[in-house]
Amino acid sequence: MNTWMLYFSDRNRPAGKRCLGVAIFDLESESVSDAVRRAWDLDINPGGEVFADWWEPGSLPPIPPALRDRLISATEAEEAGLIQAAAELTPLQREIAQNTFDQLVAEHQAKHHTKRR
Repeated sequence: MNTWMLYFSDRNRPAGKRCLGVAIFDLESESVSDAVRRAWDLDINPGGEVFADWWEPGSLPPIPPALRDRLISATEAEEAGLIQAAAELTPLQREIAQNTFDQLVAEHQAKHHTKRR
């Protein structure tokens, strides 16, 4: 079981206010698409761009259960030392993240017959 951290951001917001939240959960997958789908399933995907990373068991210090399986605020993430330089993605990383996100939104909408907010 891998621990995933998804950092959601909106580059159109002012600097310092770009983080929409961080989601931390365990998932038996190494696929970013699976992780984003899991965030949708947990109803903790606020939209925006996503930077995702995962760690194998035992490679991270313990993360308190209160920070798992929900969207935590930028403040909570900073206080826990979880915010990385996700907002400083390269243009190519941004394009890949946005294309992946757009594809997953379309799949989610088709599955749940919803419209993008």
